[in-house]
Amino acid sequence: MKRTAYFLLLILLCTACKSHQNLINDNEHLVYIPCATMVSSAYVTRALGVGSSSNIQNAKDKAAIAARRELASTMQTNVQRVINTYVETYEEDASSRFASITQEVAHITTNQMLVASTIVCEKITQTLDKKTKNIQYNAYVVVEVDNKDLLGNLHKQLEQTIVQDQQLHINLESFQTIFYDEMKKIAQ
Repeated sequence: MKRTAYFLLLILLCTACKSHQNLINDNEHLVYIPCATMVSSAYVTRALGVGSSSNIQNAKDKAAIAARRELASTMQTNVQRVINTYVETYEEDASSRFASITQEVAHITTNQMLVASTIVCEKITQTLDKKTKNIQYNAYVVVEVDNKDLLGNLHKQLEQTIVQDQQLHINLESFQTIFYDEMKKIAQ
């Protein structure tokens, strides 16, 4: 008898703890978002996109487009932060020229990398609209870019720019160090 009562009490406590994990207050509940645990790090940049449609392929396409749009924005922001940090180490008279050239290079590189981005997580859910009885598909997609590849493409583009513009000097090792330092800050 005591054993059964203890077991029932244990189940009741576990159930109560589980329900409180999702309850923030009387009106708010935490929502589970598939693929949301896959976040950026110093070595990869990731973005989550969500799409809904009555057609499963359209939902997936919408989610992938949204994820790549977010990835492009994140990459541009990250690379801009690296460029700004590197420009601070550059000579003052050449820094504005360097900044404008590297911004153009960053834009080209971002576009190239988006084409090479890969889908690393894809989850589909479906819901039934109670009024219309139609099925609605919700797609969750995470795309990623390897920061090593991003840095490699930036180096390649910058080296081509240096060859064309003899007055522009870039210490690529220093640029790489700043790149990874900034990526680590973002990942924290």
